[in-house]
Amino acid sequence: MFKVSTPGDRDIVRRELPEVMTQLEMKMPTNWDTIVMHILCYHSLEIIEAAGPFLVSNLLDIERFHTLFKGLARSKKAIMISIRNHHQLMEAAISARMDDDMDWTNEPLASSVAGYASRLDSSDRADRVCRGMGKPTTYELPPDSYKQVQTLWADEYPEYKDLHVKYNRVNHKRKRHEKMKDVSEWRPRGHHDISEDQKQWQNMTPKTQVLYFA
Repeated sequence: MFKVSTPGDRDIVRRELPEVMTQLEMKMPTNWDTIVMHILCYHSLEIIEAAGPFLVSNLLDIERFHTLFKGLARSKKAIMISIRNHHQLMEAAISARMDDDMDWTNEPLASSVAGYASRLDSSDRADRVCRGMGKPTTYELPPDSYKQVQTLWADEYPEYKDLHVKYNRVNHKRKRHEKMKDVSEWRPRGHHDISEDQKQWQNMTPKTQVLYFA
């Protein structure tokens, strides 16, 4: 869930990922060894280093590649040769755009890594490769989904988990008609006192905003 990978982390991935992928490709069924699986897994480190953290670049990269791949098959008579030739041209163009410090007459394809790198706000590609666009839409999570979000939040932040442990302990001892519906209703006192961060977490609600990212 974190957006940061250290050079040591990347060295481990660079050394061990080819071995893992080789074992998988030998053991999994043939139909598992698709170009999508190969790019998503085997080249994940290159994707991270070129386009940003895996959290925001993995699926987007596959979608970008699908968009590009459709444009590579331009010949109806020799499709595979057309794909190969245009893919080589595309790779050469992207490499030149990523490495050469010069002004280009034509903008790079928006669905390519070079297209993302050319954006004005992408000088630090370790930050992210997608951004929110348009007006956010207000949405309220259903109870089951809200509980799942709270569980994920508790797994990530031990202090938030401790808040719910204390709340559940107090609420369990109450009579049925006195039980609280949510942690936001709890007003701890005495030895049940909570930290300032936990008090802010009490204000968490199922209301959220949905953004369109591109």
